Amino acid sequence: MPSSRTIPTLVGVAMLLLAALACNLPAGSLPTAPPTAEPTQPPPATPTQPSPPEATLPPEATVPPPAGEPVEPVGFAYSSETDTRVKIRWFANGQDLVVEQASPVYPNHNNVLIAGSMPRFDPGLRPPVIFYHPEAQTLRAVYYDGAVVELPTDSMFYVMVGAPGDSAFAYTSIGQEGDSPVSTLHFSLLENMPNLEVWLQTSDTDWFVIHPLAVQGEGASPWKVWFTRHAYGIGGDIVFAPMRGLFSIDQATKSVVQVLGDDRLLTGLSDDTTWAASIPLDFSEAGSYSLQLRELASGRVVEIPIGANANRGAGNVVFSPGNALVAWMEGNGYRMAEVPDFTSRVRVARIDGSPLLDVPDADFAAALGLGRLAEVRPRAWMTQNLLLVEVRSEDWADVRLATLDANDGSIRQVASGAFLGLVYP
Repeated sequence: MPSSRTIPTLVGVAMLLLAALACNLPAGSLPTAPPTAEPTQPPPATPTQPSPPEATLPPEATVPPPAGEPVEPVGFAYSSETDTRVKIRWFANGQDLVVEQASPVYPNHNNVLIAGSMPRFDPGLRPPVIFYHPEAQTLRAVYYDGAVVELPTDSMFYVMVGAPGDSAFAYTSIGQEGDSPVSTLHFSLLENMPNLEVWLQTSDTDWFVIHPLAVQGEGASPWKVWFTRHAYGIGGDIVFAPMRGLFSIDQATKSVVQVLGDDRLLTGLSDDTTWAASIPLDFSEAGSYSLQLRELASGRVVEIPIGANANRGAGNVVFSPGNALVAWMEGNGYRMAEVPDFTSRVRVARIDGSPLLDVPDADFAAALGLGRLAEVRPRAWMTQNLLLVEVRSEDWADVRLATLDANDGSIRQVASGAFLGLVYP
């Protein structure tokens, strides 16, 4: 069970720790309420909002599990560098539906969102898509009927997430205040664009920013957004994004609740927001460590040992619908060494921690007829047993999507392109 605590402001210099994946960067402070208006100055102008007070967490904050049966996706969205249009792959028949009006310049799963449901396969039907257009500095929404609405962004767009199969979405924009980044969490519904609500803003001298992870609410107010704190403005040989802690904020009160401590590196959150995964902050010094799965409502903890052959950490944790299975990536070695020796693998286990599969990247390369790979990353579960894995060759632009069957370990390519998100009925 999470306990009452005051979110501290720790002192550090994030840019000094690039070689260590920024894992020891301290977290910044979180306010309890957003400013009354969005910052109006584009970077590098300095926002004028006063610094908010630190937030005090309520005692014994609990996370009630959402009701309802788990819902499996009906498809996934993907794109490629050679064809940046958003394509919807209907999983049951393998057919593509192209959203012609949605053609992001640099498509990835952080700046493209499927903002609605698709209850059946129909060649004339497309789900709504929201994407960021960096050249125009706008969020563009493409509706069911193909109509396009634009929302200008007055500071740097960062990350966007949405409620599965629903129109609710949240995104973070980044400005600057002196030498510190200012991150602002925005919320809206597709049907309300271009109107936005500003829920939270932080200014952090240690260069941590708000990174939204999930939107929860199922079509009714109050909505809730789950987020973590991500080290910003860093580079180097980074395998997993350095993300500290787990928080939630709700639409009604705008109060922030910390669910996972700053001493953990967040590695995943289940689609129904009932389980969180993390590893120790000092995993690189531990030699061997564990991937921790925590059931948020009960406080139940499952520890899965990670061996010394994963010296770059474990991450990209994804939970199956209903949370019976969990998959993750492990990394070992270095891409930027004089002789690069980085390797990755995908592991699958039951939610109780008992192992099922341990698949090195070489097995994916052999199954797909590829040479040496850059990495293999779990992206999502398509069914209770089929895991969608993003497979990148050493030529970073050559990326495939493949399924890994948790029952027998078989691997099958299903698309050429990078993962953008899931489509729900």
